[in-house]
Amino acid sequence: MRSVLTISSLAGFLLVTGCAMPPAPKWAPPTQAELGHPLSLGECLALARVEVRQAEAELQDARDETRAQRLALAFALGADRPVPVHLQDTALTIPAEIDQATTASEGVPEALLIHAPAEDPPYAQAKAARQAAEAELQLQYRRILPLSETQASAERKHAPDGMSGTFSFETPIPVLNWNQAGVKKAKAELLAAQAEEETARREVAAGLSEAWEAWRTARNRHRVFSEQITKDRAQLAGDARDLFTSGRIGYTELLQARREWRQAELSAVESWRVSMISAWRVLCQLGYNETEPSDKKET
Repeated sequence: MRSVLTISSLAGFLLVTGCAMPPAPKWAPPTQAELGHPLSLGECLALARVEVRQAEAELQDARDETRAQRLALAFALGADRPVPVHLQDTALTIPAEIDQATTASEGVPEALLIHAPAEDPPYAQAKAARQAAEAELQLQYRRILPLSETQASAERKHAPDGMSGTFSFETPIPVLNWNQAGVKKAKAELLAAQAEEETARREVAAGLSEAWEAWRTARNRHRVFSEQITKDRAQLAGDARDLFTSGRIGYTELLQARREWRQAELSAVESWRVSMISAWRVLCQLGYNETEPSDKKET
């Protein structure tokens, strides 16, 4: 199960990483009317070029991380050489009933807890073992009276008064041994199988509850905090531009405001990605593994 979750996590990472990064702020150089500030036009342009280089470095880091995750997914799937896996350009689609359930209730709904074990391979194996143990117990009960060893025969023969027929029926009756050993062994195996099934069910419920809570936490953090912080930083960057134009702050302060805006955007993207990966893990445990092409990110 751990390897399945590893593959699902890597695949989910690649699916949600394929989304477009937020557009970079437009780094407009100062105009001729703004040259009265302490920094010259050349110095301002130099600072702008540094910002561009930093943005390019961040983009390259993101590409390298995606390639590393593709390689990890390839090896997790059993590849014998380092060939990156390229997934179809799709976006994770969260079923409406699942998305509404995370909003309506804090814990996992009972219906999902009942449904989740059916999609878990270890639980399916434990359930099959329990059913086999039940069938074995029924077989041992039937062997108390071994009717399969019953013999019947019929015969016709000549007699002084004509033809006569005889019918015989034989079956063993275990007076001293009622298959007690077989029944006890089958009962013990059934109890062990039931315990394993219950353990597997609880593991599924615990894993689903943990993934569910991680998803709710990540999604709320993105919606309540990250998106709002990004909007506030964008407003501050706009105000900084106005202050710079009026000569009340320098170009360095303007760049700092824009850096903080851009960092807020990147943090929002990261929080959204964490939310989507958490959602992917929940959907995998529930058996929802379909995605649909989309140009919009689902939150």
